Amino acid sequence: MTAPAMPSSPFVPRISPFAAEAEREVRAHLRRCGLLRSPEAARYYDTSRLGRLTAQIYPDALPERLMLIAQWFCVWTMFDDQLEMLPDVRPAAAVDLVAERMISWLDSRRPRTGADGPFATGFGEAWAGMRACSSAGWQRRFLAHTRQYLAGCRWEADNRSAATVPDLESYVFRRRRFGGIRAAMDLSEFGGGYELPGWVHGAAPVQELLDVLGDIALWGNDVFSVHVDREEGNVSNLVFVLQRQHACDLAEAVVAASAMLDERLARLRALEDELADWCVFQHLHPRRCAELARFVEGLHTWISGNIAWSAANSRYVTARGRTGGSQPNFLLALLPG
Repeated sequence: MTAPAMPSSPFVPRISPFAAEAEREVRAHLRRCGLLRSPEAARYYDTSRLGRLTAQIYPDALPERLMLIAQWFCVWTMFDDQLEMLPDVRPAAAVDLVAERMISWLDSRRPRTGADGPFATGFGEAWAGMRACSSAGWQRRFLAHTRQYLAGCRWEADNRSAATVPDLESYVFRRRRFGGIRAAMDLSEFGGGYELPGWVHGAAPVQELLDVLGDIALWGNDVFSVHVDREEGNVSNLVFVLQRQHACDLAEAVVAASAMLDERLARLRALEDELADWCVFQHLHPRRCAELARFVEGLHTWISGNIAWSAANSRYVTARGRTGGSQPNFLLALLPG
C-alpha cells in the first residue's frame, strides 16, 4: 500500500522568513544537549526538518520567540518518539515515572544535575527562555496542558502494551490529549507575543475550536503515519480504530478517516462564523477581538503548515533511526533497575 494522500488544506500555507534560522537552531540545540548519539539518529532528525515545521505552523512568531519554540518543539518531538516506545520494554506504568521527571525539569526552583540526562537540559533551556518572556498565567496554562498530554500518553501506553486497538469514542477524546495540541496552541500565543485572558481561552467556542483543530491536525498525522505505526506496533491510530470499528480493510479505513476530516473542516468553518457573534454578545474589547482573530489564524497555520510539512519530508516513511545502536532511549535511564 502506498502512502495515503492527505486532504488538501483550505488555508494558504505560509512560512516564517526565519525558517532557515529555526532549522539551524533545531540541529544545534539537539546536539548541544547531547540528544543525538548516532549518525542514523542525526540523519533521521535532520531530515525531519523540525525547524521548518515550526516556521510553517508559527509563521507569525517573533524571531527570538520562534527560536525558543523551535528548541522546545524538537526536544518534545524526540521525547514523544521515545516515550511512545517505552511500553515495548517496560510496563506502561513507567510512563507515569517519566512524566513526573519531565514536569520536575520545568521547576525553576529545582537545580538540574547531570543525572537528569539530556532531555532535562533540552527542555530546561527552552523553558527558561520561554518563562523569561511570558506571564505566570500563561505558564500555568502551558504546564497544565503539558500534564494533560502526559496523562494521555499513559492511556496510549496502556493500549500499546496490551496491543489493544481502542474504540472510536475513547480514541477521539484521548487523541486530543496525547497529541498535545493545546500546549502547541499555547505556543502560538507565545510566539505572537499576546495571551488570551483565561476566561476567553476557557470559553466554550474557543475550547471547541481547539478540539476541532486537534482532530484535524492529529487525525491527519494518523493517516500519514499508518506505515510507521504498523512498523512499530503502535495501535493508537485513527485508521486502525476505524478498521476495527467497521470491520474493513486499511484502504477503506483511510477513506473513512478522510470523510471524518472533511466533516471537521466544515465544523471549523462554522465555528469561525459563530465566533463573530459571540464576540459581540460578550462585548469583547476590540483589542481582545484582534487577539482572538490572531488565535484563529494560528489554527489555520497549524493546519496548513502541518499538512505542507507532512507531505514534504521522510518522517512518515520509517521510524528506523530514532533509537538503536549507539542511539539510546534516554528515558530508560530515568527508571529504576
